[in-house]
Amino acid sequence: MKITVYDRNARNPGRKPNWWLRYSVAGKDVREPGKDTRRASEEYATLIRRQIESGRWVHPRERRRGRHLFEVYAHEVVDKRQKRGVVSADDERAHVEIHLTRMFSGMRVDELTFKAIRDAFDDLRLRRAGRTVRNVHATLRAILLEAAEDELIAHVPPPLTARRGHLPPPVDKDPEWRDTAVFSREEVAHLVGCPQIPLHRRALYCTLFLTGARVGELLSTKVRSYSRAATPLPSLTYLAEKVARHKGPQVRIVPVHPTLRAWLDWWLTEGYELVHGLPPEPSDLLFPTASDRRRRDGHTATSQPELYKQWQRHDLPAAGLRHRRLHDSRRTFVSASRSSTQDAAMVRSITHKAIADVVLDSYTTYEWQALCEEIQRVDWGVPGPPRDGAAVVPIRRRRG
Repeated sequence: MKITVYDRNARNPGRKPNWWLRYSVAGKDVREPGKDTRRASEEYATLIRRQIESGRWVHPRERRRGRHLFEVYAHEVVDKRQKRGVVSADDERAHVEIHLTRMFSGMRVDELTFKAIRDAFDDLRLRRAGRTVRNVHATLRAILLEAAEDELIAHVPPPLTARRGHLPPPVDKDPEWRDTAVFSREEVAHLVGCPQIPLHRRALYCTLFLTGARVGELLSTKVRSYSRAATPLPSLTYLAEKVARHKGPQVRIVPVHPTLRAWLDWWLTEGYELVHGLPPEPSDLLFPTASDRRRRDGHTATSQPELYKQWQRHDLPAAGLRHRRLHDSRRTFVSASRSSTQDAAMVRSITHKAIADVVLDSYTTYEWQALCEEIQRVDWGVPGPPRDGAAVVPIRRRRG
C-alpha cells in the first residue's frame, strides 16, 4: 500500500506548503488533506495505511457525514485545541494516545453512545487510579463537544458521574506515592550538577526546582520575564496556568534565589548563544526547544512530552536517581521551603494563584523585600553554572 505525501503548492514558489495525501483503495484514487508539516502528514499517512490494512478505513467524504473514525478525529481536535492555546492540550494528547484510541479503536465518532462510553470506562477504572480515569473522561467530553459543534453527532451523550457509580472517586491508586514524590536537596544538587546532562536542561531544571513553577508555565516563559533590575533579588514572572474561577489571566512574580540567579545570568549572557547559536532577544522563549525535529517542523517551544522523554530516559538515569514526575519538582520546592520555616502564606503566594481565603488573599500583596528574605531561607547546595571553557554542544540556526 503506497500513500504519497505531496505539496499542492510545489509549483508556486513562496507559497506556504499545502500537504495532501494521494493513495488508492479498491482501485479508486483518493486524495485528502494532510497536516501542517510534511512529517506530520507522513505520520498521518501511516495511520491511514493501518486503517486500510485492518479494514477500518472510512472514505473522507463519509467522515464528514459523521462517520469519522474516533482515533483520527480525536487527534485533530487536540491539534485544534493546541493551536487555540488551550493549556491542557499536551495532557489531552497523552490521554488520546495512551487511553482513548485504544478504548474506542475502530469506532466512529457517532458510535460513541452513552453505553459504549460507560463500558469502556468500566474497564479503565480497573486498571487506573481514580484521578487518571476522571481526567481521561474530561478529555473525552472535550472531544465530543467539538464533534457536536462540527455536526458529526446530533448531541453529546450524558456524562459519566461518580454519583451514579460510573466514575471512581478522585483518589490515588497507591496511597503512599505522595510521600515519595519528592526530591531531597542533595538529589536536586546532584541533578543540576550532573555533567552527563546537557547544560541547557541543567539550567532549566535549576529554574524549575528553585521557583516551584509548573512545567508548562516555565516552558512558555519569555526572556523578558526575567527582571535583573529588581532588588534585592531579580524576579521571574510566570503566567499562572491555574487561577481562581472568573478571575481571568493572572501572573505570579517569583523572587530568584541567588543560586538560580547565577545560573540564569550565565544562561542569558553565555549559555543561550553557545547552545542556540545566537544571543537571546526579549521576545524569545527562555528555554526554546533543542529538538532538531521540532525546529524542522517550525516549532520554537519545548514541548512537555519532549522534555519528559529526556528526563525519564536520559537525565534521571544519568544522575543515578529513581524515577519521579517532572511535576514533583514543584512538590519539592514547597516541601523544602516549608521545612525551612518559611511562612506558609508566602510560599503559597509564590507557587499558587488559587485562593485559600477569598478576602485576605485577594487583598494581600507581600512586600518584595519580605519575599526575597523568605526564599533565601533554603540552602539548596546546588553547584553554580559552568565557567569559561565549558564544553557546550552548539545548535546552529538563524532567526527566521
